Amino acid sequence: MAVKTLGLSSDGFTLLLGSILTRKTFFNKIFQTSRKKSQTGGLFRIATITIICLLFAWGTISRNRIWLNEFTFSTETIRRSPESFRVYNDLGYYYYQRGFIDAAIRVFRDSIQVKYEQPKAHCNLGAAYSLKGLDNEAIEELKIATYLRNEYPEAHNNLGLLYKRKGMLDKAINEYAEALKTNPYYAEAHCNLGSALIDQGRLDEAFSELEKAIKIRRDFAPAQYNIAVIYYKKGQMDKAYNKFLEAYQLDPANADIHIGLAVLYLDHFHDNKKALEHIQEALRISPKHKQAEEMKNIINKLTSAKSS
Repeated sequence: MAVKTLGLSSDGFTLLLGSILTRKTFFNKIFQTSRKKSQTGGLFRIATITIICLLFAWGTISRNRIWLNEFTFSTETIRRSPESFRVYNDLGYYYYQRGFIDAAIRVFRDSIQVKYEQPKAHCNLGAAYSLKGLDNEAIEELKIATYLRNEYPEAHNNLGLLYKRKGMLDKAINEYAEALKTNPYYAEAHCNLGSALIDQGRLDEAFSELEKAIKIRRDFAPAQYNIAVIYYKKGQMDKAYNKFLEAYQLDPANADIHIGLAVLYLDHFHDNKKALEHIQEALRISPKHKQAEEMKNIINKLTSAKSS
């Protein structure tokens, strides 16, 4: 909004000057025109104002180029204000969102060098490290972020994810709980806590957390998926199937949901055709999935059985 307002302000000023020059009475007041003054002097003044108008217009164009997007604005601001940690952080976020993780890491580090005690930069650097598989480095940055600002639910949630990835479920659960102390309406933290509790076999507690997540966000596919997993583990296959379908309708591009449906079609409904379709789709969506080799083996078996 600010970008458009700034641009319109300069454009408006330029247009206003142009319209004033068309009004003879106002023109005479500004320049104190008299019949005694030469025509040459009047033309000179008109030329001067025209040049001023053009300079304003050029300034507007230059500013609009700088404000064109986050990248150009951030790089220009860094050039002008190299001590602004916020601009480094914004530029790192720009790189992160577009998948330039190495560049994001470099810029987040620069942000921290400018102002070490800024928790957001540590949290963002931790997130970038995690995408590179540098889990230990990510954990250290996130711990610094929570030390600098204990009531930081996003950092606690991210720490929980990393601890869960390393199989440290008790620590993961503690971090999710910390996130929820600050923000009890944090749907992702409820869902992640539910997932960790499932891994510990605490299915009823997990179900309670996942229900809370869905009350906060009714269209939250991961929570629906995890409830389906609970029903599956309890042997309630029809309920599991219905929940997997709900999750699929909300997020048809989720490989894990396709895998869940494939397992049900294979083991419960004995529908090899639909199972094959979902496994193939899961592998297409996520070719580097941790179960990719297993999926390939199942596809080969089902394809061979189909052709024989």
